[in-house]
Amino acid sequence: MIVPMKRVTLLAPRGEREAVIAELGELGAVHLRPVQPPAAESIDALEAALAAVDAALAHLPVARAGTDPSAATDEVEARIADIRSLAAHCSELDGEREQLMTQRRWFDRWGSVSLESLNALRDSGVHVRFYRAEKKGFGRTLRDDPRVRLCGRDRDAAYLALITDDPEAALDLPEAPMPPVEYADLLARLAANAEAREAVEAALLAHGGHRADLEAHRDDLERRLAVERARHGMGADGPLCYVQGFCPEPGVAALTERVRANGWGIWIDDPGEAHEVPTLVQTPRWVKIIEPVFAFMGTVPGYREYDVSPWFLVFFALFFAMLVGDAGYGALFLLTTALLTPKLRRLPGRPHHLMFVLSGATLVWGALSGNWFGYENLARLPVLSALVVDPLNGFVEANQGFLMRMCFVIAVAQLSLARLLAALRHLPGLKGLAEVGWIAILWAMYFVAGELVLMDPMPAFTLPLFGAGVVLVLFFSHPNRNPFKAMGAALTGLPLDVIGAFSDVVSYIRLFAVGFATLIVAESFNGMALGIGFATVTDGLVAALILFVGHGINIVLALLAVVVHGIRLNMLEFSGHLGMQWSGRPYRPFRNGN
Repeated sequence: MIVPMKRVTLLAPRGEREAVIAELGELGAVHLRPVQPPAAESIDALEAALAAVDAALAHLPVARAGTDPSAATDEVEARIADIRSLAAHCSELDGEREQLMTQRRWFDRWGSVSLESLNALRDSGVHVRFYRAEKKGFGRTLRDDPRVRLCGRDRDAAYLALITDDPEAALDLPEAPMPPVEYADLLARLAANAEAREAVEAALLAHGGHRADLEAHRDDLERRLAVERARHGMGADGPLCYVQGFCPEPGVAALTERVRANGWGIWIDDPGEAHEVPTLVQTPRWVKIIEPVFAFMGTVPGYREYDVSPWFLVFFALFFAMLVGDAGYGALFLLTTALLTPKLRRLPGRPHHLMFVLSGATLVWGALSGNWFGYENLARLPVLSALVVDPLNGFVEANQGFLMRMCFVIAVAQLSLARLLAALRHLPGLKGLAEVGWIAILWAMYFVAGELVLMDPMPAFTLPLFGAGVVLVLFFSHPNRNPFKAMGAALTGLPLDVIGAFSDVVSYIRLFAVGFATLIVAESFNGMALGIGFATVTDGLVAALILFVGHGINIVLALLAVVVHGIRLNMLEFSGHLGMQWSGRPYRPFRNGN
């Protein structure tokens, strides 16, 4: 759920400004909102120092296991300066290498021409110019010209030299002057550049063992910066100073107790519509496993929106299973997750919990649909065949209609759930009836989609159901005592919204389409491998390589489909019908680290 917030204003004597900051930082419950823009030289200095340590960390490898922060601040700052100097030198070397490689590419095209010899020819009255001719521009005229020599060519162009005793002679082609360097010297400079680059990388690698020191220093800078921003963001009026922010309702009692103990004043009220209230989402333990997905997307619901975490988890697991659709892949995911669990449990959010759920869902769905690595004969084994639900069997062509119909059912169920949640928030207000109307429209669109896509006869009650939904939407989307004004406000966007509802229902067919494509790709690679056979060792190795590479590609494509389609159905279709904008900002209480 989204935790209710209270807007708090704390007042204290101006001379107790530091005490206020210390108390709030120790309590760690108030999300501060600056009364005035915090600006000070100390803030600028800390921001610059934070940018410097971020730049240094960006050039370091991941910390080695077992490293603990222990260095003094002066030592860490000196190390940061050294890392940044090495990084700048690395950039200079990269720039130099790019210039040298540009020159080398000239020699790759025209050959290892000697600059000394070229100058000697010019002194003796022989002039050489170099040109690049597009393939179609290198015609018979140039080929027959005794002054032109073909030095090299590739699929795009021919590289020519014009040799003549006329210093003014030229070709009507783009000229490519020779770099002012001997080829041997160029190779030596490239080798020296590579050696210097290796030395810089070795130095940066040596600093990598102290990454923990830099990260601890960064944490300290962030704490100090938060304190400075809080201090300089406070307001003052005569003998009083004051600070404003937001506190979760469960933490208000502890905050009030501290304020009274210090003899300060506090004003507590409900935040208004205009206030940018931070969002604190508290979910049951079983739902927290979906948090890595929200962190990956960087999305936060608005304070006045919905916590869809439980529904997101349930439907995302279902979508993941249907889009991958292969029990063999699910078993591989489970095994991989089990092997990586010791490392994954150290990551924020412990993503292995979610991976176990998604892998298990894929394994179950694949077993029910009889898909084990896209090989039908595996599903015919006695134990596995008993798990198959006949209408879900993906190898039976006649089942495709049932599977598409099931996708439409999932669509209308999830979208109706979104409208129901919205209706429960608005009821007993009249806008809740408009959401009920949208549920009726969605079910009507389900029957329309069934007839247009699957040729299912549309029930006779479809049009009355649709009409009833439209009436509710027209009259109650924008409640007004004047029914004509209410209808006018709703009618402007209703046609496009109805089309959008139909499109949303039909869009869920992607669950079948992508899952079926995964099956077909797996079958194709299996067929290629079986076509080669395992009669000889060579044939067996080639067939095994095809299976490994083919199924590896198929797994990657399936996981990409989960990101593109599985998340989209939750974030756009479902959230859109719920009216969510994902416009929130996370609740970050002020803490001073004490």
